[in-house]
Amino acid sequence: MAIWAELHTFLIYAVFGYLLIYPLLLGCLRFFAIKDPGQRRLLYLLALSMPLVGFAAYHSIFLKQCEGGHFIFGTTPEYLHLLCLLSDFALQYTSPILALVLTAGLLKAVTAALFTRRLTANAVNPEPGLADRITKITRRRAAELGITPPALVYSRRKGFAALSAGLLKPGIILNHNLLADLSLEELDFIITHELVHVRRRDNIKTWLVNLVRDLVIFNPISTVLLRQIDYETERICDREAAKLTGLDGQKAAAILIKVWKRLAAEKLSKPVLVSAFSAGPTGMERRVITFINNESQTPPASFSVFGSLVLLLIASSLIYFGILC
Repeated sequence: MAIWAELHTFLIYAVFGYLLIYPLLLGCLRFFAIKDPGQRRLLYLLALSMPLVGFAAYHSIFLKQCEGGHFIFGTTPEYLHLLCLLSDFALQYTSPILALVLTAGLLKAVTAALFTRRLTANAVNPEPGLADRITKITRRRAAELGITPPALVYSRRKGFAALSAGLLKPGIILNHNLLADLSLEELDFIITHELVHVRRRDNIKTWLVNLVRDLVIFNPISTVLLRQIDYETERICDREAAKLTGLDGQKAAAILIKVWKRLAAEKLSKPVLVSAFSAGPTGMERRVITFINNESQTPPASFSVFGSLVLLLIASSLIYFGILC
């Protein structure tokens, strides 16, 4: 009886936990009609990190039971010894894998720093009028956000309108060729969007989230969750930028469409670990629809509803991963 109970727990952790966590999340988002990007982002983060938490918790508890020789169902029988050995064997090879993942994460950070330095070294001098307008916008919005105005770098690199780059002290890289054709209102929205990224420290958060994704890369839905987290982050910054600049949904959507039209003819840039005002067709289309449907004005769910949803997701995940089963 004990062997089947322990195998049941192991199979729930190893198979069903990964396969059911994302459908469970989507079902909860639809059932509770969660539209707020901040709340959605938190739920996606929970779904991304729970496999890692479940792995650590399950194996810690299971191996402690193996060492003590006592399980929930009584003394460890002989035929559970092999399962204990397998778990111990798996953990022995976890440390090297974790070391490789952490090394890869550090390499990404170094690559991002080199990318930023390269853009800074190849910066161009903008027209005085354009530089003055952008500097005034940056200082005014930075003061409203309560942050120090970041460094501004003008680049001729194609594939983005603006991006915040740098982990510890991010600056803003601007596409000189594209921004020169934008109105003062459009410049204000785009720059404010990037300043919100800087205030939220989204670059360092992106690095940490990518690190978590790399740790659970064996989970087939981890990349999907990472994309959703990035998308909700952009929605948060879109919403705050529109609020600060006083733009309604139609005007904000028009700016996104105008920028996308200019970028569509270019080869999209894929910089490393930056928050960029650019996106693939699907992401930009969804951001435009958010404004057109006034989803950016949707109030967040009440604390009781959202808190209950978070507890439900955590409890269900722990059950799936065999911690509470």
